[in-house]
Amino acid sequence: MMNSAFAGTTSALRSPIPVYSSATGNAAPPRNRRTPRVAHRATCRVFLPEFAPTVEIAGETRDISREGLSVVLSQTIPPGVLLEAHFFAPDGEPSRVRGRVVYCRRVMADQYELGIATVARGEK
Repeated sequence: MMNSAFAGTTSALRSPIPVYSSATGNAAPPRNRRTPRVAHRATCRVFLPEFAPTVEIAGETRDISREGLSVVLSQTIPPGVLLEAHFFAPDGEPSRVRGRVVYCRRVMADQYELGIATVARGEK
């Protein structure tokens, strides 16, 4: 069941996203982190404001920290792309994280894990 915080959103992909795979230089997830990640699975919506009109993709968070999160989507997104992820935090509150894709790797035939580093609101 979708919470009202996401009311009015659609999961339709409105414009194509370039495919990014290990064949084109896919980056691996970083091994050393400054802040610990906490396992947290929640439905999420990922918005790509760099594409016009804004693209929205449904997915699931895997873990979160103060500096980023990982999500699993059915779409690849190349490193460097700016996005916004909407999900419910562990305390149940709606959360919006603005970040940049650090890595994208295939985890199943049609599933991709993205590592996302948070960025400040004014940062590009």
